Amino acid sequence: MIDEKWFTVAEIAERLKVEDQTVRRWLKSGELIGTNFGGRTGWRVREEYINAFLKRREALAKVGPVRTDLPQNVEDVQWHHPTDDPLADDPKAAA
Repeated sequence: MIDEKWFTVAEIAERLKVEDQTVRRWLKSGELIGTNFGGRTGWRVREEYINAFLKRREALAKVGPVRTDLPQNVEDVQWHHPTDDPLADDPKAAA
């Protein structure tokens, strides 16, 4: 598409009221999709990718923080029944 609008890191940062480095971090992590043309040209991001990025962030803000410290394997999970008393088998707790 000839008419598609591309934005620089500085333009995105200004639009979103963040630092340039924040936009670069989003680009390097893949949170924001863009193309690095290298040299003085640097990163460019299509308007449609900015809009998609903002929609994802808005959706995540509604859901709340995402836990990243969850066990990776079911074997790592310690299972407990809600009626289990963790202190029942502890002789120190009974004293």
